[in-house]
Amino acid sequence: MIKFFGFLLLICSAGIVLGTDREFGHPIFRTFTAHDYGEVGQIFTIIEEPQGPMLFGCEDAIMVFDNNRWETIPTPGTGYIRSFAVDSHGVVWFTSSTRIGYLSKVGGEYRVVKVYEGSLGIGSRVIVDGGRLYFASQAALLAWDDGHISQHPWPTDSMNPFSASSSCYWMSEICLNRLVR
Repeated sequence: MIKFFGFLLLICSAGIVLGTDREFGHPIFRTFTAHDYGEVGQIFTIIEEPQGPMLFGCEDAIMVFDNNRWETIPTPGTGYIRSFAVDSHGVVWFTSSTRIGYLSKVGGEYRVVKVYEGSLGIGSRVIVDGGRLYFASQAALLAWDDGHISQHPWPTDSMNPFSASSSCYWMSEICLNRLVR
């Protein structure tokens, strides 16, 4: 009988020890601290790359997490990366208040390719409309067409662009607009 209670005590104490381990079982959420990914400041946008890694837009950096390790891609002079989108070819595009660019993978390493530099405003974002790319700035809708950017000024001063069901829409103070190509 004493052996039975000793065995029961062993099982209970093992359960208590394993239950206090933060990696016990399969948690629903996983918490990361600056110790895990490095000190990068605030994260403004998140997207999952088609191959699986998660991308996080920060100030002058893009962080990549592949579910095992963190990588930081420096983007000096970019400021806060505010928007990500993946085009029909699987290319990850980003915008900040001063820059438009995309990520290129060369030899397994990410490289930042700068496409446009200028004032876009803090509400800049990239919009994928089917096979086309648009970049919303405070002053205009920028269209990417075969390596060239064209500007289309907003019809009113206060615009709020977004994308839904493969169409580009934007909201002004008085109405909803749809891009007609």
